[in-house]
Amino acid sequence: MERVFFNLSGKEYVVIPGGISRYSDVLTDSESEILILLLQGKNLQEISASRGVSVNTISNQLSTIYRKSGVRSRQALLRKIHRESLSGMNNEVVS
Repeated sequence: MERVFFNLSGKEYVVIPGGISRYSDVLTDSESEILILLLQGKNLQEISASRGVSVNTISNQLSTIYRKSGVRSRQALLRKIHRESLSGMNNEVVS
């Protein structure tokens, strides 16, 4: 099972894909892939290049992910995912 690493405020976190499974019900496949790239620390340009679409398209999709997740920023989304992982959303999260 692949682990997804991300850095938040100088701390590195690991999320098992099951930790973001609650988002798979509301996110499209494309949005889910972007979320995983975001968790891997990719910036807009890197996500855009890897997906073969414009930075503007990625920015719009990130805005949709934030709205669906009930947050307003990348930092808030990462904090929310980490907090939910620690509260038992999955059973194998390391911080």
